[in-house]
Amino acid sequence: MLEALTAHGGEAVAATQLRQSLNADPTQLRTSLNRLIERGLVTFTGKARGTRYSLS
Repeated sequence: MLEALTAHGGEAVAATQLRQSLNADPTQLRTSLNRLIERGLVTFTGKARGTRYSLS
């Protein structure tokens, strides 16, 4: 997950982009993102479909 975010050059990325990059299940992706957010490794902006994720 962190490698996928790094591959986007530090830009904020939508969950759908990450899911496609990783070929991940949406539920597993959400769980992983939430854990990384809790650890302070990933931040997010926006709400719902407008949510974008980036490295902290």
